[in-house]
Amino acid sequence: MFRPRTPFFRKSAHKHHVLCEYRKLLRQTKQFDPVEQTYLWSWIRERFHHNKRQTSPTQASQFLSDGTWASLVMSAALNGSTTQRQYISDLAYGRTGYLKDVAQQVREFHHPTKPCQTIRDVRPRSSRIHQPHKAYWIPLDLRVFSVPQHLLDRIRDEDERDRLRERRKRQRRELRLAREISELTNAVNEGNHAVRDSGLLPEAFTSVPAVAKSPFHIPGVAGNPLWIPPRIKLRLDPPFVQHVRASS
Repeated sequence: MFRPRTPFFRKSAHKHHVLCEYRKLLRQTKQFDPVEQTYLWSWIRERFHHNKRQTSPTQASQFLSDGTWASLVMSAALNGSTTQRQYISDLAYGRTGYLKDVAQQVREFHHPTKPCQTIRDVRPRSSRIHQPHKAYWIPLDLRVFSVPQHLLDRIRDEDERDRLRERRKRQRRELRLAREISELTNAVNEGNHAVRDSGLLPEAFTSVPAVAKSPFHIPGVAGNPLWIPPRIKLRLDPPFVQHVRASS
């Protein structure tokens, strides 16, 4: 029987080689000053995550060559090469390269109400689409680049609104779970047959201290789960809760 050849990107040797090069680059960044270290670490990590699913042998070989070249440049800078050290410094401080264009975009940003999203994430558009999560963002380094105060205030206000929205969503979710657990508690304590058939016995869920602390109430034994405190943190299976509702 014909067995297909394993693609190169699934071979352990290729994965090991890529991870070794990646970790070597990250270790080298720790020997630079804080601004240069932040720049090198962020962009090495960004390039790795952007290209880690590459399936083209030609493109993968090119990216590995770029990583080897970057390692040689950093090694030369650490060994005393003034040219390579100045090259890295110019890139990190925005005197040349991509960050220089980003800083120019921030200075030219004019809008009466909208925040400048480039301050949050300076990555190119392709990277923002490919990895949209906040964990992959590269914010503009405010130690190097000056940003107008009104733009920073807009970013801060938008972050506060996002936190408030997430807090409200979490409160609604906890309230819904509390309602479901309350319904299940009532069904169990009332002796619902459908719940008893599943292994839960009456008084399995109770908030009465006299019952919960009695010698006859043994949590975790004979199908009784642990006593639920007033602040409920237990997540239930929604289909099971619906089953309890329908049979109660």
